[in-house]
Amino acid sequence: MARTILKSRRRVYLALAAVGLLALIAVGTAYAITSSSFKYSSTKTGYLSVSPMDFIPDSPNTTYFTSWTGGLTDSGDECFNAGINLPSGSKVKQITFYYSSGPASDFFGRFIRMRGPIGTGIDITGFATPGNDTGTPSSITRNVGAANQNVNNNQFSYGIGVCPGTDGEFYGARVKYTYKNAGS
Repeated sequence: MARTILKSRRRVYLALAAVGLLALIAVGTAYAITSSSFKYSSTKTGYLSVSPMDFIPDSPNTTYFTSWTGGLTDSGDECFNAGINLPSGSKVKQITFYYSSGPASDFFGRFIRMRGPIGTGIDITGFATPGNDTGTPSSITRNVGAANQNVNNNQFSYGIGVCPGTDGEFYGARVKYTYKNAGS
């Protein structure tokens, strides 16, 4: 009987040791995958989706509406802004705006990088001013030039500005970026 108890204890200890070893491997793997020192063997592509619910008006006394199932509209010709957070060390490649615009006015979009300590900003893409005034949902994509692609959250903040127009609607934006390390 004593021999059976020893064998049972040995099995329990071996099982506990195996579980502990697996836990250490899992924690080490999770750290490697999320650590900024972890480097991928090839460049990965990521997307940041920006909802119309993220935007605020850029002027006082603006009447606007953000729908759960639609987009952002306003009562006049107002504009809206949203800050975004891209992974530091990544390269931002392009932005796509999703909108509808009627014949009374045009959609307008901007992608901006602000230098924090100085308070100066630049557009990192050309303005998004499509000519589609049919009122049907559409999109416009603007590429980011090589000189403005490096994301550096220590020096810059990033934002998007949109003006849906008096008869337009803004449905959201998607920012495409590439990265080589996790946790950046």
